[in-house]
Amino acid sequence: MALRKIVTVGDPILTKVCRPVTKFDQKLAILIEDMIETMHDANGVGLAGPQVGILRRVVVVDAGDEDIELVNPEVVEVSEETQTGLEGCLSLPGKYGIVTRPEHVVIRAQDRNGDWYEYEGDEILARCFLHEIDHLDGHMYTEIAEKMLTPEELASLRERCGAAVFFSEELCANYFSYTAQGRAHFVLFDTAETLRRKLRLGRERGMETAFLMYPEVSDLLPELLNA
Repeated sequence: MALRKIVTVGDPILTKVCRPVTKFDQKLAILIEDMIETMHDANGVGLAGPQVGILRRVVVVDAGDEDIELVNPEVVEVSEETQTGLEGCLSLPGKYGIVTRPEHVVIRAQDRNGDWYEYEGDEILARCFLHEIDHLDGHMYTEIAEKMLTPEELASLRERCGAAVFFSEELCANYFSYTAQGRAHFVLFDTAETLRRKLRLGRERGMETAFLMYPEVSDLLPELLNA
């Protein structure tokens, strides 16, 4: 596996429509593995082929408990219910916008062997599926964002603390603990960026982690939209 360079806004490849994958070979498997490693290294939750300079319909998504590979993905169904929240992109580092997307989505895609599967996603996973598939058609979230956050709004948002729950105190310098179902839980408070980094580190060390708790974006939206 190897890290690939992430293409950023300004490169015309991000505006092109990707071609379907027709060869399911070792070259495709290497691309998928490289994309997964690049996504993790960049602390992202999704990555599409054109973001690493490859005009093929390939997407990888970090679903938390597994990495999902989507080859030639198709949107089968979306819900009428919508969600509005923050969205960012590895190809537009340091920028975030407020985007409304369906709450639930059903995706049909192939894996690296050419076998077809269906995946369902809710909330952030649905958002990630749709965001990455947009890339395959030359689109970015900025085209549908209701508002792009200013540097001042981003700075304020980053100061809002979140929490992460671990099952080990190895990565927790300052925390409080509690016991549930006979198991110790260690709760760490910090910024969202730091928490994501520590959860990623825990995964790399083979540690079992529980979940993140962030301020509800819906609570922040009126403030951000009216700024």
